[in-house]
Amino acid sequence: MLKAGYLKRGDTLDSLAGALGIDAPGLRRTVERYNGFARTGIDTDFGKGETELNRFNGDDAHQPNPCVGPLTTTPYYGLEIWPAEIAVSTGLSTDADARVLNGERQPIAGLYACGNDMASMMCGTYPGPGTTLGPGMVFAYRAAMHAAGKPPLEEAIAGG
Repeated sequence: MLKAGYLKRGDTLDSLAGALGIDAPGLRRTVERYNGFARTGIDTDFGKGETELNRFNGDDAHQPNPCVGPLTTTPYYGLEIWPAEIAVSTGLSTDADARVLNGERQPIAGLYACGNDMASMMCGTYPGPGTTLGPGMVFAYRAAMHAAGKPPLEEAIAGG
């Protein structure tokens, strides 16, 4: 990763900042602030470790917060990170058959949505990785059955 240029390395924070092409004093201030969070266990910038899921996925060796450990060991490493969606909490409103609803909450003929294009069943929260997989499969199935003019399995069983 270093040879490919994906990962940058520095023996000091200043040299890492130079390798990343960012402001060295700003990086030092950021690391000092972050290390303060590691000491207190409270991340006031991003809330790391505030949820049970965060703490479960954390490192018990880092206390008082398993999700925040001090950055003190050299060499330092860094990489560019660009904002992206891991999953969505909002999306297109749909009915039980995955039909997209218009502004009057009426189905738009022939338009279906599921997975990350569909509004989350989690009502604006993201409990963890894979959250969209189950609903994506269920609503893809329901959309396909509706588009084919067939009742979903549970309705077929209940009806006959």
